[in-house]
Amino acid sequence: AVHEFFVNRDFSEAYDLADDALQNAEDAFDDAGGDSNGGDKEDAQDAIEDAEDAIDDAEDEIADARRRGVSITLINRAENFLDDARDKLDDADNEYDDKDYDDAEELAQDAEELAKDASDEVN
Repeated sequence: AVHEFFVNRDFSEAYDLADDALQNAEDAFDDAGGDSNGGDKEDAQDAIEDAEDAIDDAEDEIADARRRGVSITLINRAENFLDDARDKLDDADNEYDDKDYDDAEELAQDAEELAKDASDEVN
C-alpha cells in the first residue's frame, strides 16, 4: 500500500491494499480472542445505566411538573425529549447486543443528554 501510494501514485490501489491489510489484522485479532468491533463493553454498559438513570429522573421531573402545574406545552416538549431518549436507549441496547460497544456507548450518551433536556424543559 505504501509503495503504491508514494512510488506509483496509485491512490485507489493503495487504499484497497491498506483496507485489505486492516481487514486481515482485524480477523487475526478476532481469532486471537480480541474484539475488533471496538469499544469497551464495560464503558458501554456504564453509559447505558447512566442513560437509564437520567430517563428515570426525567420521568420523575415530568411527574413533579404536572403536580406543580407547569404549562402543558413545556410538559409536552419534555415528553418528546423523553420519547427520543427512550428510542436512543433502545438503539444503544441493540448495538450492545450486537457487540458494537462504541456505537452503544455513543447512543447511550445521546439518550442521557436527551433525558437531561427533558428535565430542563420542566425546571
